[in-house]
Amino acid sequence: MLKQCFVSLLIKGVFRGILKWLEMNSRGSDNGLIMDIKNYISRDSAIMFGKPVIKGTRIPVDLILEKLAMGETVEQLLVAYPKITKESIHACLLYASLLIKNELVYSAA
Repeated sequence: MLKQCFVSLLIKGVFRGILKWLEMNSRGSDNGLIMDIKNYISRDSAIMFGKPVIKGTRIPVDLILEKLAMGETVEQLLVAYPKITKESIHACLLYASLLIKNELVYSAA
């Protein structure tokens, strides 16, 4: 139980860190490469146990990533989930990228 609480707090902290990093790095950016992830992804402990979801839905980010990894196209996802947009799918990919980019790896020396 304690381990689950710690992991949950850690994940929430990483999500907040990603949002803060995006805020700091998207200011004055005119290249259009950095989107405001907060417009597309949200976390709420009352929705899907706090997993990151596409804003305004109960569709978890990991579901979209898994379906893309299994070969579904963006167009197929848009048909299967009419409440999501192409931009929200791109936000899921950006979220995953930032999560991995900011991951800390410790050696078990």
